[in-house]
Amino acid sequence: MIGQQVKNFKLGTLKKTKVTASGGLILIMSFAKEIGLAAALEKRLSHLKKRKRGYCVSEKILSFVEMLIKGGCRLNDIDILSSDPLSACDAQVDGLLDILGMDKFPRANTIGDLARKFTRRDIDNLANIVMKLSSNTIRQKGLKEIVIDIDSSLIPSEVEIAEKSYEGFRGFNPLMGIIKGRELSMAGFSLFRSGNASPAANNLSLLRKISKYLEKNNSGVKVNVRMDSAGYNHRIMRYCDNVEYGFVIGGDKYEIVLDTIAAIAEEKWEKLKKRKKRSLAIEEEVAESVHFVGPEKGGKVYRFVVTRRKNNQLVLFPGYQYTYRIYFTNTDWDKHKVVHFYRQRGDAENVIKEQKEGFAVENILSEDFLANAAIFQMQLLAYNLVQYFKYTNLRKSWWNLRIKQLRFRLINIAGVVVSHARKTMLRISVNYKYLKTFHEIYHHLCIKRIELLI
Repeated sequence: MIGQQVKNFKLGTLKKTKVTASGGLILIMSFAKEIGLAAALEKRLSHLKKRKRGYCVSEKILSFVEMLIKGGCRLNDIDILSSDPLSACDAQVDGLLDILGMDKFPRANTIGDLARKFTRRDIDNLANIVMKLSSNTIRQKGLKEIVIDIDSSLIPSEVEIAEKSYEGFRGFNPLMGIIKGRELSMAGFSLFRSGNASPAANNLSLLRKISKYLEKNNSGVKVNVRMDSAGYNHRIMRYCDNVEYGFVIGGDKYEIVLDTIAAIAEEKWEKLKKRKKRSLAIEEEVAESVHFVGPEKGGKVYRFVVTRRKNNQLVLFPGYQYTYRIYFTNTDWDKHKVVHFYRQRGDAENVIKEQKEGFAVENILSEDFLANAAIFQMQLLAYNLVQYFKYTNLRKSWWNLRIKQLRFRLINIAGVVVSHARKTMLRISVNYKYLKTFHEIYHHLCIKRIELLI
């Protein structure tokens, strides 16, 4: 066995050499410049700057975005991006600041003050930029079909404005709009809600908002909708019919629905096919029927697919020997495909987990509700920027990397910043494993082939 031996060492400091611990972050922010993100932020939000001097709005927002991408999760983490305060005798700055063309980053209270200035209209303007990144990605990748997942998520919090959720703890309950297509995952329009909001609230309005945006900016793209039982509503189903969206929505097990299931003949049940040949066998059966959804005058008959799994424990009554899962749909898909399509909602839940853990969405940073809603949209902006960057500049094998892996491989890479002959150069180690990938991204960014946001 060979053990590690740590040599005795002395600690020193660099006084004149400009270094950065985030070489890959410079690539992402160069990409943000190429797509005109700063200009788009200024166009919609420049009125939030009240004084002529100081940082512009885009510098504040993008500094916060940079902090999130690097791995920070609280407002005061932005101080880590900055070098030590400059002294009168030492005018050197951090290498990251040098390449970004800044003297220093905004302080945490500066970002907080900006967030508290946001009105609901400003938040909506920021949400439109988040959605624009998704729209551009769909067009850039030439997608012909996408899936809209809408799901809520609970965020525990002890701030005074937090409300008690249906799970019993205090917090917030944002409603997430997620756009899926092939290996693509992007944040669509999403709504920051109080903790006591009903899971079914705002589902239709959010779906309608995403739909109208896609109709205007991505016409011709086929859309399917996937929602859990919070979307079990005849208005949502009717809206999908009107705009010709296919949907698969989880159904509630109301008594009348269970009566319909009980009426399905035994010979109509068949074993659920495996989604993949190598996947473990699932001891489930599947069947289908129809059911009337909605009020007598405004409802409609919809097809539903049901799966059943036999309970391991013995039961006294035959009606309790199975556990049922119900899926309403307006598609003509095979019942096996309906079940497997719905169960891919797990991908959407992974996206929400990535947003919460990787981009600090689970951290509530203010006692002001609208400030939290503004920060929430900035967090989604950071997520979408990274996703757009990956799909545009990295090989397909990198697309499914989580931000934690991307930070380790690409973003938090040490480099030395050198200025010579009026040129700035970033030098990184020749032994860096992904040096070739780093060079490829750099050369991609030199070719202005990316659609502008503005």
